[in-house]
Amino acid sequence: MRTSTNMNISSNNGTPRVVWCGYRGWSLRLLELTRKGGSAKIIACFSDPFDFADYMNTMPNIDVIVIAGWSWKVPEPIVKRYACIGLHPSDLPKYRGGSPLQHQIIDGLTETQCSLFMLSHEFDEGPVLAKESMSLAGNMNDIFDELIRVGAKLLNRSFLDWPNWRPEKQDNAAGFIRKRRKPEESRLESNIFQTHSLQDIYNIIRALGDPYPNAYIEDKKGNRMMFKEVEFIPVNPGKLSKEGEL
Repeated sequence: MRTSTNMNISSNNGTPRVVWCGYRGWSLRLLELTRKGGSAKIIACFSDPFDFADYMNTMPNIDVIVIAGWSWKVPEPIVKRYACIGLHPSDLPKYRGGSPLQHQIIDGLTETQCSLFMLSHEFDEGPVLAKESMSLAGNMNDIFDELIRVGAKLLNRSFLDWPNWRPEKQDNAAGFIRKRRKPEESRLESNIFQTHSLQDIYNIIRALGDPYPNAYIEDKKGNRMMFKEVEFIPVNPGKLSKEGEL
């Protein structure tokens, strides 16, 4: 179901005036790649929610607010006044909530969809503007590179369509939420090699690569061994069983 969107449209010759909100490293890299696309005029960028709030209190002449790598909820009056869009690396409505990349990798997904959606009063529940396939292969650096590439493609394509956006309402019945992972969840149980396949263990460790709390094992004294990198080498490449057993 397609839905119309109430947008504050300027007379900026069809090029949206954009404010960017993001503080994570991948978000800032995404900003630069999106800027190079030339499909939008980036007016301001904020990494602090208080600075963003002060700026928005001036009632700026802008069209779109991009939320990418941001941990704070955008106030509802702003969401209602402006076209606020978010980037979520999952096939919404699946994997709503926190740590979507980690949850999908640990669950064994090798690819997913990156969703560009309109913000609403609930996290990750707004109508979807567009989706693009993205790989979940490799380590977290590889996956962030993929997220940046796909995210810039989605944003620039959508900016070129501005203001003729036709977002599609999410199917809530098909969706589910995952909670943000906590640092203590990175601890691996001592019997993990008895309870999980090597493929599963590989996915857990690579999903917890930098900049996230790394996977670790702990002895009875509290000493820890951290796993910074991991590689999986099957006996018969390309012929790995469904369970990931060698």
